[in-house]
Amino acid sequence: MKHTPLPAMSCAVGLMLLLGIATAPYAAPITRVDQQNGGIVAGTNGGASFGQSFTPTLPAIDAIEFLMAGLGQTVVVNILDGLAGADGLGGSVIATSDPVTVFTLSGQQNIHFDFPARVALTPGQIYVAQLFTPGGIEGVSWTAGDAYTGGQFLQEGLAPSNLAGQDLIFIEGLTHPITAPEPGWLFSLGLLGAGLAARRNRPRRGTRPAG
Repeated sequence: MKHTPLPAMSCAVGLMLLLGIATAPYAAPITRVDQQNGGIVAGTNGGASFGQSFTPTLPAIDAIEFLMAGLGQTVVVNILDGLAGADGLGGSVIATSDPVTVFTLSGQQNIHFDFPARVALTPGQIYVAQLFTPGGIEGVSWTAGDAYTGGQFLQEGLAPSNLAGQDLIFIEGLTHPITAPEPGWLFSLGLLGAGLAARRNRPRRGTRPAG
């Protein structure tokens, strides 16, 4: 029986572990979905910067996922303030996700991107989620037939009209819900307000109440 030297075995195990990791670990999955497109894949594109416009209904998001492929590229997602420029990807950057090393072994995978802080958005306003890495994204999947009506697929160097009816497969939302203030906190605030009102109405020293 042929034995593999220990150093070589260690390298092989390390390589398998490396190749088995598609993305950097993230804090939590998206539990409050805002916008998404989970349609049937109609095609794939690669070698450029890509984006997806979307119209949120939540006032903030903290994570987004795309069905995509990579060969070790470090990718970030920029949230752009609206559609701008000839290809729709020229809007001002209002937030950038944590970088993720994308390495997929077989086909494309759902790749999760977290933002370092919750991204405040205006519900009903159009934003763009731009996938970016130097040299271009290895591959993204898109659907046809206007599967997501709140935006569309965008590609660097192409007019949005050339991609009408196409959408990236994505999901965005919150990993932690927006919580209302605790009832105890509201009660304490009410007591503070009542105390301030009573103090304001208290007669000043040296004056008599009106009567």
